[in-house]
Amino acid sequence: TVLATLALIIVPMGLIGLMLYLQVGGYVQKIEAAVPANTSQDAVDNIIKNIDESTKPVLDRLGADFKLSEWFENNRTEIVRRVTGPVGHAVFGTAYMVFTLVVALLTMFFMLRDGHRLRDPVLDLMPLPREKTIYILERVRDTIFAVFVGVVLVALIQGTIAGVLYWATGVPSPLVWAVATTILCAVPLLGAPIVYFPMAILLATQGKWTQAAILVAGGFLIVSQIDNLLRPFFIGARVNLHPMGVFFSLLGGVLTLGPIGIMAGPVLLSITLAIIDIVRESRHQASLEVIEGGAT
Repeated sequence: TVLATLALIIVPMGLIGLMLYLQVGGYVQKIEAAVPANTSQDAVDNIIKNIDESTKPVLDRLGADFKLSEWFENNRTEIVRRVTGPVGHAVFGTAYMVFTLVVALLTMFFMLRDGHRLRDPVLDLMPLPREKTIYILERVRDTIFAVFVGVVLVALIQGTIAGVLYWATGVPSPLVWAVATTILCAVPLLGAPIVYFPMAILLATQGKWTQAAILVAGGFLIVSQIDNLLRPFFIGARVNLHPMGVFFSLLGGVLTLGPIGIMAGPVLLSITLAIIDIVRESRHQASLEVIEGGAT
């Protein structure tokens, strides 16, 4: 399983990350080559000016009064601080990521090999009847499986199909937008339309009406519908959680714990609901015993 994880997940994700880096770098170089840059400041100002000129027809049709140059000028100091701040931590962040990856793989190996030995001690230490503890552990297992398949795997499928659509319709830097689509698809009530609709508008402003129509049709009929069909099936088939409960658990988990919250949020919700079920059942049983005692 560890070797399969390396071969099927970690190595492909590393290659995708490298391709993403190269694609972003190439896109930035194209922008720099297209903009006459006497100084770095002039280059940035010219890029923003070009963006304003490109988006002006669309914004005028929508009746929106927004200029990126004015917003950039008002927020210049904060933008520079946010862009230059993480640069100094890049090497440390990479080393830390590699270290945590090695620790995670070692932990996974030993948990898969020896994890069953922890079951009986956990069942003995939990202050609940044995069958109730088993019930909670089964809920946790079902929730992890449902969230992985219903959120993570479906988002990867959507992002892959969207990336093919972006490439086929001529969207610039399709891998970048495919990754962005995958991330947004993992968050309920957001999803792929936030990416493919603006990309379709961009194509339309360039006169590529056929490509824009294909992108919208493919995005709506294929990418978005996969989410609507598969995610409720996978999550609902394993755990009985309301969609709004799943939404808030995902949102709260991500805001509190970061990416790991995609898994931890629904798991905590499932554990909490399982404990509530046990408490309600115990109180109901106690009430029945009181009624039976009174009748006697």
